[in-house]
Amino acid sequence: MDSLIDDEELRWIISWGVSERSVALEELNQKRELFGEQFLNEIADEYFKDKDIKIRPVAALLIGGIYYMTLIAHTNNGLMCGIDIRKEEAQTEIKKTLKQIVEWAYL
Repeated sequence: MDSLIDDEELRWIISWGVSERSVALEELNQKRELFGEQFLNEIADEYFKDKDIKIRPVAALLIGGIYYMTLIAHTNNGLMCGIDIRKEEAQTEIKKTLKQIVEWAYL
Protein backbone atom coordinates (compact mmCIF):
# COMPACT_ATOMS: atom_id res chain seq x y z
CA MET A 1 0.00 0.00 0.00
CA ASP A 2 2.78 2.42 0.89
CA SER A 3 4.49 1.85 -2.44
CA LEU A 4 1.31 2.54 -4.38
CA ILE A 5 0.57 5.67 -2.41
CA ASP A 6 4.09 7.04 -2.83
CA ASP A 7 4.98 5.91 -6.36
CA GLU A 8 3.04 7.44 -9.24
CA GLU A 9 4.86 5.28 -11.77
CA LEU A 10 3.86 2.09 -9.94
CA ARG A 11 0.23 3.26 -9.93
CA TRP A 12 0.45 3.83 -13.69
CA ILE A 13 1.82 0.32 -14.18
CA ILE A 14 -1.03 -1.19 -12.14
CA SER A 15 -3.60 0.93 -13.95
CA TRP A 16 -2.11 0.03 -17.30
CA GLY A 17 -2.05 -3.62 -16.31
CA VAL A 18 -5.79 -3.75 -15.64
CA SER A 19 -6.80 -1.74 -18.70
CA GLU A 20 -4.62 -3.05 -21.56
CA ARG A 21 -3.06 -6.26 -22.80
CA SER A 22 0.71 -6.21 -23.10
CA VAL A 23 3.39 -8.88 -23.25
CA ALA A 24 5.56 -6.92 -20.80
CA LEU A 25 2.71 -6.53 -18.32
CA GLU A 26 1.74 -10.18 -18.68
CA GLU A 27 5.31 -11.16 -17.84
CA LEU A 28 5.29 -8.81 -14.85
CA ASN A 29 2.02 -10.33 -13.65
CA GLN A 30 3.43 -13.84 -14.02
CA LYS A 31 6.48 -12.89 -11.93
CA ARG A 32 4.22 -11.36 -9.25
CA GLU A 33 2.06 -14.49 -9.25
CA LEU A 34 5.12 -16.76 -8.94
CA PHE A 35 6.29 -14.78 -5.92
CA GLY A 36 2.82 -14.94 -4.36
CA GLU A 37 2.49 -18.62 -5.18
CA GLN A 38 5.74 -19.36 -3.36
CA PHE A 39 4.46 -17.63 -0.22
CA LEU A 40 1.05 -19.29 -0.44
CA ASN A 41 2.49 -22.76 -1.08
CA GLU A 42 5.17 -22.61 1.59
CA ILE A 43 3.28 -20.87 4.38
CA ALA A 44 -0.39 -20.12 3.95
CA ASP A 45 -1.79 -23.21 2.21
CA GLU A 46 -0.43 -25.58 4.83
CA TYR A 47 -1.75 -23.50 7.69
CA PHE A 48 -5.23 -23.19 6.18
CA LYS A 49 -5.61 -26.70 4.74
CA ASP A 50 -7.97 -27.91 7.50
CA LYS A 51 -9.73 -24.60 8.13
CA ASP A 52 -12.94 -23.18 6.73
CA ILE A 53 -11.14 -19.98 5.69
CA LYS A 54 -9.69 -19.88 2.20
CA ILE A 55 -6.78 -17.46 2.43
CA ARG A 56 -6.25 -17.01 -1.31
CA PRO A 57 -9.59 -15.23 -1.87
CA VAL A 58 -9.02 -13.16 1.28
CA ALA A 59 -5.60 -12.09 -0.01
CA ALA A 60 -6.98 -11.37 -3.49
CA LEU A 61 -9.72 -9.15 -2.10
CA LEU A 62 -7.31 -7.27 0.17
CA ILE A 63 -4.84 -6.68 -2.66
CA GLY A 64 -7.60 -5.64 -5.05
CA GLY A 65 -9.00 -3.23 -2.49
CA ILE A 66 -5.60 -1.67 -1.90
CA TYR A 67 -5.05 -1.30 -5.64
CA TYR A 68 -8.45 0.28 -6.20
CA MET A 69 -8.30 2.67 -3.24
CA THR A 70 -4.87 3.98 -4.17
CA LEU A 71 -5.64 4.24 -7.89
CA ILE A 72 -8.96 6.04 -7.49
CA ALA A 73 -7.58 8.45 -4.90
CA HIS A 74 -4.68 9.52 -7.09
CA THR A 75 -6.46 9.41 -10.43
CA ASN A 76 -9.75 11.15 -9.70
CA ASN A 77 -9.15 12.49 -6.19
CA GLY A 78 -11.80 10.00 -5.19
CA LEU A 79 -12.90 8.89 -1.80
CA MET A 80 -13.85 5.34 -0.97
CA CYS A 81 -16.51 5.06 1.72
CA GLY A 82 -15.56 8.57 2.78
CA ILE A 83 -11.90 7.60 3.24
CA ASP A 84 -9.12 9.64 1.61
CA ILE A 85 -6.20 7.22 1.41
CA ARG A 86 -3.88 10.12 0.60
CA LYS A 87 -4.12 11.26 4.21
CA GLU A 88 -1.81 9.70 6.78
CA GLU A 89 -4.56 9.09 9.34
CA ALA A 90 -6.61 7.22 6.72
CA GLN A 91 -3.60 5.10 5.80
CA THR A 92 -3.12 4.23 9.46
CA GLU A 93 -6.75 3.16 9.76
CA ILE A 94 -6.60 1.08 6.58
CA LYS A 95 -3.43 -0.67 7.77
CA LYS A 96 -5.04 -1.35 11.14
CA THR A 97 -8.08 -2.82 9.40
CA LEU A 98 -5.94 -4.93 7.05
CA LYS A 99 -4.15 -6.33 10.10
CA GLN A 100 -7.50 -7.09 11.76
CA ILE A 101 -8.73 -8.96 8.68
CA VAL A 102 -5.54 -11.02 8.46
CA GLU A 103 -5.73 -11.80 12.19
CA TRP A 104 -9.39 -12.80 11.78
CA ALA A 105 -8.43 -15.14 8.95
CA TYR A 106 -5.74 -16.80 11.07
CA LEU A 107 -8.01 -17.49 14.06
